[in-house]
Amino acid sequence: MKRFKRLACCAVAVSMTCSNSYAWYPMPRPKPLVQVAILLDTSNSMDGLIEQAKSQLWKIANDLAYCSRRGERPVLQVALYEYGNNGLSPGENYVRQALPFTTHLDEVSETLFSLRTHGGYEYCGAVIKDALNGLAWSPRRDVYKVIFIAGNEPFTQGPVYFRDALAQAVRMGIIVNPIYCGAYAEGVRTQWQDGAIAGRGAYMTIDSDIPVVVDPTPYDVEIGRLGSELNETYVPYGIQGRKGYQLQTSVDQLAASRESAGALAERSIYKAAAPAQAWDAVSHVASGKMKVGDLKRHDLPAPLQSKSDPELDAYFRDQQARRAALRSRLEELKKSREDFLARKQREQAGAPMSLDQAVLKAIREQAGRLQFKFGGAR
Repeated sequence: MKRFKRLACCAVAVSMTCSNSYAWYPMPRPKPLVQVAILLDTSNSMDGLIEQAKSQLWKIANDLAYCSRRGERPVLQVALYEYGNNGLSPGENYVRQALPFTTHLDEVSETLFSLRTHGGYEYCGAVIKDALNGLAWSPRRDVYKVIFIAGNEPFTQGPVYFRDALAQAVRMGIIVNPIYCGAYAEGVRTQWQDGAIAGRGAYMTIDSDIPVVVDPTPYDVEIGRLGSELNETYVPYGIQGRKGYQLQTSVDQLAASRESAGALAERSIYKAAAPAQAWDAVSHVASGKMKVGDLKRHDLPAPLQSKSDPELDAYFRDQQARRAALRSRLEELKKSREDFLARKQREQAGAPMSLDQAVLKAIREQAGRLQFKFGGAR
């Protein structure tokens, strides 16, 4: 009996200890998360769609990078598929995962620029099913999970019944937004609107042949210059650092190659809000993940390898302060630029939508239902 009492007392003590530990150490709330899968038709007639995507990726990314949920900016993951291209495998239903979910949008931009159009067997049901099964979708209910599929052939084509794929998406909590590249009535006739209804998304039509020109503003040149200066505050570390820095510079050049300075401006604005780069030594030291004394000198750029620990620490502090100032200024210019574009958009009311306008309209309405908050008009 005494032994039983001792065991009972121990059980109570353990229970109280566990109870207290949960009281003192609450589970941290997971960061807000947005998962976007972009499914692009890369058949012959879709050159205009791909050109719009190349130029407008950063505008879409900015809206998500600067939104918030309960006062916190979300983690943004983007995946990219192409379909309907005769250069792809018939055994895979002419579907290819170009990129799995990634937070590195430089990779997304670089991949977009590598896409080429060819041929065409466009199987919407097949590419949706592939994206549902082939991506690491979060099981959380508070995540904005969305698929945008764009094309111009009947939604019914191919061996996978589109309604079966969309029923699976609904069970997974994933919204599917079909974007038909053509006339509204034709998209209805070819069941793109039915796809939106079944996928609990928005049916949208765009003119994929609209010339890709990002509206210029008086702020674009300065924003682009500050974006270039922002690059100078990064310190690539190791082999991955050199690759990451080269990719960042390459994507800047791709954005600058567009017809308008607006594309580079959107890209520079995104960099001001982007999460810390895994390859950047300045970010690691500033966050406390690494100490200057732990850095291997041969993994740093050559001009920094001979610096002492105090000199290196001072250099990193200067770069971090400079970066913070540049980001602050870029956010100020972003607001001025958005106000300018909002006025211009009101003047152009009634014009056909482009890819970015269709996507942003759906994102704001759908993510808003999950308590995501957005800034100025887009």
